[in-house]
Amino acid sequence: MPKTSWHTVEDIKPFELPIHDCLFWRMPERKHQFTDESNNGYLYFIIDNTLPILLYCGETKLTVNKRWSGVHDCKDYIRNYIQLHRIHNLNVGVVSAFWKHIPPDKKVLLEWERQLIIKYRSPFNKESWKYWGQPFGKEWK
Repeated sequence: MPKTSWHTVEDIKPFELPIHDCLFWRMPERKHQFTDESNNGYLYFIIDNTLPILLYCGETKLTVNKRWSGVHDCKDYIRNYIQLHRIHNLNVGVVSAFWKHIPPDKKVLLEWERQLIIKYRSPFNKESWKYWGQPFGKEWK
């Protein structure tokens, strides 16, 4: 890992971070305190708290709302994941969590993200599809 701060990958505990709605990009920024802090990088996590399982790990130099405001495949994965659980009457509790203690350097953010994906093998990240397969691929539905 690049030495970027006093933190290590082991310090980031996604399941212990404050949680937010899984549709965080639709919420007003002020409500979630995601201000335009261009001197911060973010790692963000999509979690199902009922298991718990880390479904997705991402990074951005933008505010998290701006990062997800457009097209993002994970939005479809979240929707399909929740829908599938409801069809089968399974409990589901998808939430988001954020870690903002990373410098806004793209190479650094990508390396932190990569290390977390390796650690958690989050199924919605492409890097983990070799373990789980692509979630909700074209053949799904």
